[in-house]
Amino acid sequence: RHRQWRERCTPPSPPSKDVSVSEWMRYQLKLPENKERYRKREQSVEPVFGQIKQARGLRQFLLRGLDKVSAMWQLECAAHNILKLYRAGVPLQPTG
Repeated sequence: RHRQWRERCTPPSPPSKDVSVSEWMRYQLKLPENKERYRKREQSVEPVFGQIKQARGLRQFLLRGLDKVSAMWQLECAAHNILKLYRAGVPLQPTG
């Protein structure tokens, strides 16, 4: 029922030129052509970030500097992917 109510609403009129960025984005998300595109974010990449943050507990980086943070992020992503493969029952074979 909730979506039916939203679909009956008419598209909003464009905001004035001096609105904030967040107001402009809110307007853009209410447009019919952008709703479907935004809905696809739910099934693409964003769940992985949520899983790493929530399940793996990576809320903040422990090191400073772009190189160190990048290495820490790559390690977390590798651990996340290996764990997914392990849970799926894929045999891990060393390469090289």
